[in-house]
Formats: sequence, structure tokens, C-alpha cells
Amino acid sequence: DLGHGQLLGYGLMELLRICVLCLLLGIALGADVGALLKQGDDAFASSQFTAAVRAYTQAIELDSKSALLYTKRAAAYISMRQQAQALRDLNKAVELDAGHTQGWVNRGRLHRQMCSFAQAERDLTQVLGMKPDHKTALKEMEALRTATAALADVKARAGAGDVQGARASLATLYSSAPDCVEAQLLEAQLWAAQKDWEQAAAATGRLLKSEPGHTEALVLRGTAYYYLFDHDMAKRHFGEALKFDPDHGEARKQFNRVKLWERKLKAAERAAEANDWAAAEHAYIEGLNVDAEHYRANVGLWLGLARSRLHQGKGREAAEAARAVQNMERGHREAMAIEIKGLLAAEAWQDAVNRAREAVNEAQDSHELRGLLHEAEKRLKMSLRKDYYKILGIEKHAGDREVKKAYRDLAKVYHPDKVTGSEEDKKAAEDKFKEVAEAYEVLSDSEKRARYDNGEDLADMQQGGGGGHHFHQGGQQFTFHFNM
Repeated sequence: DLGHGQLLGYGLMELLRICVLCLLLGIALGADVGALLKQGDDAFASSQFTAAVRAYTQAIELDSKSALLYTKRAAAYISMRQQAQALRDLNKAVELDAGHTQGWVNRGRLHRQMCSFAQAERDLTQVLGMKPDHKTALKEMEALRTATAALADVKARAGAGDVQGARASLATLYSSAPDCVEAQLLEAQLWAAQKDWEQAAAATGRLLKSEPGHTEALVLRGTAYYYLFDHDMAKRHFGEALKFDPDHGEARKQFNRVKLWERKLKAAERAAEANDWAAAEHAYIEGLNVDAEHYRANVGLWLGLARSRLHQGKGREAAEAARAVQNMERGHREAMAIEIKGLLAAEAWQDAVNRAREAVNEAQDSHELRGLLHEAEKRLKMSLRKDYYKILGIEKHAGDREVKKAYRDLAKVYHPDKVTGSEEDKKAAEDKFKEVAEAYEVLSDSEKRARYDNGEDLADMQQGGGGGHHFHQGGQQFTFHFNM
């Protein structure tokens, strides 16, 4: 049996052995941390920031109490524009070592770059409290003052409506605070105020890379996509904002507006497919009332409205809707064609000719527009000649019996043998009688009537034979028969 002294001796030896092993392990770990630190530094110097983060992370796993390792990894994160991760590491660094000035300086700089000016000032003041002549901290404090003044100037100019001045101040601000979320939001709002939705989407996109849950940026970016007529992306961003804040009123309002617009469009399209043009017209108008400034999307609504009105014979209204399309999208060929057709339907012949000529000049290769120009010119020419149907007081679809009856009734009134009164009255009756005879001569002959209806000149027509009264009008001889 071993005595008490022997047991004590064995215990001391075992403890010594464990201490030696721990010392050797510490040396080995220290060597590994040093190697990983150098590996990370080399990767950082070569701008291989992902590799640097990986090496620093492995080193931190071996030595989680090193403020230096967290500070270095934060620098790599900053270079990768992953400010949130960098800020967590710098928080850990100063927590581990309150005297680690580099950690305080780097965190102050990061806060300044992100426009967290109050936090930046606290961090830099902490450094200067330890080392009043710390050159980097003093330089950072000066940059902080510049950034603070620039942000105040941006806000003042934006509030006064000085967009160009605000942009100039933004450039100054970004030079000292490139990751300033507040500045990025202001920039996006300036673009939105100018209706430059592409730039507004780009600005909010940069902001959301650093702060994915920024609800105001999500709503503004959703609004930009809405006006860019990318409704799927718009709903996605509004939905993301509502995930972060289910009670966000503006996000809910904008999301519902997109859905309402889409419902109105579907209702109009269903009515148009069913050839229910009155219902389609009503639905298109309701869609346009959702948001009059939604120009890219409303092009389709205005075009549908123009089509539905043209189908209903509302020529002038169809032309107006088609003109609205062209105001938003110059050179829209279908809209140009509908406008001309609408003017023709409204019998606005001169307007139709003028618009058709303009359209052909804009789209010289369009056979449809050239055809409409020809039709408009023909209709204008027809409108300038005598309206034989109006002279006889009949509709254009009147049959032979109606033509003949109208002629006889008017002839009884204006026949020279039936008119009494002054010479002036007789002359007026004779002129009217000639006009009635001229109209009957053409409309009672199927061939002449067809050519007249088609807009052809009647100067070369062969005149009918037989007995009757003959009058010459404009180089043409008209023969008519009168039987009382």
C-alpha cells in the first residue's frame, strides 16, 4: 500500500504534467492564431476580403478574447460593405478591451460613415479622453463635423425644394459618409419627387443592401416599381415592408392600390372579350381613376378605352382617348389609327386629314395609316360637294321608291310653272328645282349613285337619255323627268 506522502507526490507530478501539456497547447494555439492572423492580413492586403474574413474567423474560434481579431475582421466586413456585421465585431472588440483605441476609432469612423453622428462623437471622445493628441481620432472628429454640416444642408435644401442644391450637398456628404442610410433615403426621395423612378429604385436598392428591413425604403422602392409598371416587384416590396411592420399604413395603402388597379384592368378586359363595350368603357374609366399619374400602366387603359368607344360609334371620344395614349407614348401606331378612325366616325373630315398627314409623316412605312389618309382625303372631298341625300331630304340607305317620292314632292313645290311671286322668288325656286333635279338624276341611277357614294367625280358620267328638262351645272348636264 502506498503511503500518504507517495500519493501526494504522484498528484503533484500529474498536475505538473497537465500544466506542461497546457503550456504546450497554448504555444501551439498561439502559433495557429498567429498563422491565421498573417493569412488574414495577406488576404486583406490582396483585396481578397472573403478569404480574410474566413481566416480571422478561424483565429477567433481559437482565441475568442482577442479584441484585435474582431477589429481586423470588422475591417474586412467594411470593405465588403457589410456594415452590420462590422459593427457587431467592433462592439465586441471594445467590450473585450475598453482601452483598445483602434476599436473605438474604427467604430467611430463606421458610425460617421453611416450618419450615426451622436454615436460617432461618443466613440471618438472616448479615444481623445485616453489620448488627447490621438491624430486619427482628431482627424475623424473633423470629418464628423463636415458630415454633420453636409447632412443638415441637404435637409434644408430638400425642404426648400432646391433639388440641385440638395444633390450638390449630397455629393459632399457621401464623400465623408458613403454609407449614410439617411442620405440614401433623401436621395431616393429627391428622385421620386422628380418622377425619376429608375433612379429612385436604384438609390433605395443601395440602401436596402445595408439595411434590408428599412420599411420606409421598402415602401419607396415598391412605389418606384409600381410607377415603372412592374407590379410584381412593387407588391413584393410592399409585402416585405408589411412583414417587418404589419401595421405600416403606407405599405398597406400602396399594396391595396396595386391590387385595385389590377382588378379594374381584369374587369375591363373581361368585358372587352365579351364585346360588352359599354361595360368595358366604364371599367377602363374606373381603372384610370385609380391613379391618373400611373402613366406607364395607364397607356393600356387609355388604349382600351379608345377601342371600346370606337366600337360604340363614339368617334370624337375615341379620338380623345387615343390622343391621351400618344401624349404618354409618342408614335403609338394603333393609337394614331384609332384617333383617325374616331375623327372619321365623327365626320370631322378636315381634322382627320390633318391628323392622318401627321401620322404618315411619323410612320411612313405604315400601310394602314396611309390607307386612312386616303380615306380621310376622300371623305373631305366628298363633304365639300353637294349632299344629294340632304337636298332630297332622305337617308343614305333610302330605296328607289323613297328617292322618287322625295323628288316628286320637291318638284311640285319648286317647279317653275308652280311658283308665283316676284322675279326673285321665281329665280330662287328655279335654282332649287335645278338642284333637286341634279340630285335625282344621280341618285335614281344605280351606277351613278354607287360612284357618288364611293366619292368619285361625276364630271365624266354619261347622262341618261329620254325626254325631260335639261340643266347645266358646273360643266355637267343633268336630265330629269317630271310627271305631275
